[in-house]
Amino acid sequence: MDLDRTLFLLRSYLLLEKIKKYTMHISRFDDLLSHLSQQERLVGAFITIVCATL
Repeated sequence: MDLDRTLFLLRSYLLLEKIKKYTMHISRFDDLLSHLSQQERLVGAFITIVCATL
């Protein structure tokens, strides 16, 4: 059970890092946005807003 939770957290972290790294690139192309899940789009929008306010 602990191993499953750890793997889940690791995968989530890596996915968020990938989204953070490529947010600006992905947001420029509608076809790339269509490949993201609703949650990934929300995280990407949040990161874009946060980066714009810094």
